[in-house]
Amino acid sequence: QINIRSLMVDYEKRFSKFTLSAGAKYSYISTGNQLAFYNIEDEIQTLDTTRSNNFDYLEKVAALYFILNAKLSEKITVNAGLRMESTSSLGRLESTIPTRDSEVPRAYTDLFPNVSIAYDDQKKSVISASIGRRITRPNYQDLNPFIYFLDSLSYRKGNPFLLPQFSHNFELSHSFKGKLITTLNYSNTNNVISQLVKPDGDLLYLTSDNVARFRNVGITITAPVPLTKWWSSNVFINVFNNH
Repeated sequence: QINIRSLMVDYEKRFSKFTLSAGAKYSYISTGNQLAFYNIEDEIQTLDTTRSNNFDYLEKVAALYFILNAKLSEKITVNAGLRMESTSSLGRLESTIPTRDSEVPRAYTDLFPNVSIAYDDQKKSVISASIGRRITRPNYQDLNPFIYFLDSLSYRKGNPFLLPQFSHNFELSHSFKGKLITTLNYSNTNNVISQLVKPDGDLLYLTSDNVARFRNVGITITAPVPLTKWWSSNVFINVFNNH
């Protein structure tokens, strides 16, 4: 069971050459998860308290943002924004067998800037560039420390100690006549959330963890290619390198 409550307010003011936007948002998310194992004997179900448990997760996020969109000239447009997020969470596991990760509180505050600039020559070409920082929080399922068996030799278990992953992104794009579009992109992500298979005695279990840093460099080209008067095609090429 997941309950999401949010409150948001936005403000926008337009001036002669720029627009100022600001806003705030507060989110309150509570999740309740119940896992029940039963032993069946003579068609009678008996709750197995050694493997059954409850997991409750509470997350509160307060955010503020400011965006300035300015048209410096007929050809140049700039967009600059800053978002601040403050997050607090609490994960609590209730079971008859004590575990070290039965209660995990966490609190963090981060800033996420974003800047983009575009140049339109009013003829054929539009060039734009952007740079920014983003956050990707763990899925609730990945935080849930439930153990449930996939088969007789393996099981899946969530990781309540997962941290969010942060990405720095850069993009440079060129559009020719609004049709031939070439984009160069670069991203660098820290605390990458990835699924791992780990040993547990004679068993294996699948879990998620913050394992590494991920870098992506790529270029994409999109172009319409007419074939005949009745047929048209759109060609998309993506070349990238991941490390």
